[in-house]
Amino acid sequence: MGSIPIIDWAPAYIADFTGSMIGLFIVFYLGKKYGFTFLEKIFDKNLIAKLKNIKIKKHKEIESVFMLRLFGGTVVEIAYYGTSLLKIKFSNFLLSSVPSHFVYGIPTFYFANNIISGRNTMINIVFIIIATTLVLKFKTRYLKTV
Repeated sequence: MGSIPIIDWAPAYIADFTGSMIGLFIVFYLGKKYGFTFLEKIFDKNLIAKLKNIKIKKHKEIESVFMLRLFGGTVVEIAYYGTSLLKIKFSNFLLSSVPSHFVYGIPTFYFANNIISGRNTMINIVFIIIATTLVLKFKTRYLKTV
């Protein structure tokens, strides 16, 4: 985002996409390899127990990861680490992560460019309100507790 004023939004997005794709492979692998063992060193037992109770509905794996990416925003790496703990197949993970980056990333970089340049302020505000409303409305569609 910081490079948008220098190189414009499209090249900045391409750099972000490239880094994200490399990062998603690494983070998913780390989640598979270290799993909850790593998280137990950082978080308390209550949070770990809650995390272990989260399950992705099997028939909604691709859709769930896609939406997690859309609504995860800047904390998506944490979400990607978590998807490996939820026993999601890598193929489903990849099938949902790549297109979701386009759907999330391109508008985000475009709107960031508008904000930086002071254009379309009302459209940006409406977009943020709609996105927040969708997150709150659909959160139970993809996650369940056991």
